[in-house]
Amino acid sequence: MTKQQKVGDFTTVPANNSTLQCWRGSALGAFFSTLAAAVVLAILANGLDSRPAREGRGSVQVLDMAGAGAAINGQHQVLSPAEETPARPMRRLLAHTEKPVSSSLGTGTVSWSSNATGTMCTFKPATFRPMPSTMLASYPGSGSTMTRMLLEVASGVLTGSIYGDDSLFKAKPYPFRGEKTTQNVIGIKTHGPWTNHNTIPRVKKAVIFVRNPSSALPSYFNYDWGVRHRDGHGRQAPEQDWNRFRDRTFRAEFGQWMKHLSFWMAKKPPPHVVIYEELVNPARGPTILASLLAFLNVSVSAQHVVCAWEHVVHLKSMSRSIHREHKYKPQLTPSQRCQLASRLQSLADKYRAHPTLGPALRSWIPACPESLRAALDRPAL
Repeated sequence: MTKQQKVGDFTTVPANNSTLQCWRGSALGAFFSTLAAAVVLAILANGLDSRPAREGRGSVQVLDMAGAGAAINGQHQVLSPAEETPARPMRRLLAHTEKPVSSSLGTGTVSWSSNATGTMCTFKPATFRPMPSTMLASYPGSGSTMTRMLLEVASGVLTGSIYGDDSLFKAKPYPFRGEKTTQNVIGIKTHGPWTNHNTIPRVKKAVIFVRNPSSALPSYFNYDWGVRHRDGHGRQAPEQDWNRFRDRTFRAEFGQWMKHLSFWMAKKPPPHVVIYEELVNPARGPTILASLLAFLNVSVSAQHVVCAWEHVVHLKSMSRSIHREHKYKPQLTPSQRCQLASRLQSLADKYRAHPTLGPALRSWIPACPESLRAALDRPAL
């Protein structure tokens, strides 16, 4: 008899060197499990990497958190502890760019054959669930919408918000059904204290999502431009509009970015830091997601983490409305790049001991011509 293992809202069923996820006690689920196995075998027969997953008997180490080695429990069939951390199947994924077979199984449940893991990935809609409150803090334009979607798909629990944004509550193809509450959710979105937005002081636990300000500021401007032109995340703002915004507000907005970072990094207990550029990087993204889920006390299989990352970030299957096309790369002026370099260097020095934030800040320091640097350092007369 096949051994089943509960993983969050799912049951994993080892079958033919693949892990199928199905509904518990459902005849329809059994039917689709059989159909899914046939699909996987057909795909593998046509040339996908068919190395068998190995059966884990303990915990699978998939992340390297500062101060502690967090693990994902795995008494079911999982990726090899020695070879198959979430990063490795994503490297294989990039070699197979054809979009996997996918289908809706009714009532919002989605299933598809994963090129990254060689298994069937199945997700049911996220639900409300009593959980300790955690703030999900970010400067605008730092990927909070994508990250909320990623958390909901990976954990099966809805995210909340202090804003009650009707456009996100009704968004297509993925509505944020927890947008109008802060109760019974895995995390609560806030941009505070940016421009005095609320932070819910009673909530002590926090995650801060940090993005290179050279990208976060243009992303925020594009969103703001889209709202004013009733276009949301659909289009990139015209380059001349970005240039005007940049020259008028760069100093003030970067000051808000620094204020936001400093506020959350001073919190006790310290927040969990997620770097946007690492989260969307195929070599690191699934591991970063696994670390975040561990911080939020969510335990799922390594394969489930990779499936969620693939679905939301790589395939963008559920997020067509939050990924806009870019016709140009927003630029800063040489003087602005030098100002940014100077302040990022100061922040990098301040947080040099932080294992996540310190290296990220150092990597974001832009080049600054020596002549301009000297002019900026010269005291005003």
